[in-house]
This record gives sequence, C-alpha cells and structure tokens, in this order.
Amino acid sequence: MASYQAIMGSSLAIIGRSLGHKSPQCTAIYARLSNAPVRASMGAAIGRIRGKDFEE
Repeated sequence: MASYQAIMGSSLAIIGRSLGHKSPQCTAIYARLSNAPVRASMGAAIGRIRGKDFEE
C-alpha cells in the first residue's frame, strides 16, 4: 500500500501516518520510489518563476 501511495504522490508524512510509523526515518525509504512528484513540483516552481501557471 505505501509503495503505491508514494508512486501516486502522497507525502511521506501521510504515508508514515497510514503505516503507524513513529519517525520520518522509517518512512524515508518510500521517497525513492517515484520521481514524478519531484518533477511536478519542479515544473510548478519553474512555471511560477516564469510567470505562468503550471498545468500537467
């Protein structure tokens, strides 16, 4: 379940909470599963810098 949450772009805080993790370090392993949220965030930031709204 957590792997799919990460791939779909859920935050590590949400993933950790759904798994009952007490520390962020336990959940950090899921951060490596998908670069899509990172790309989307970068695209949004670049669009904002250029004065445009980001659309997927």
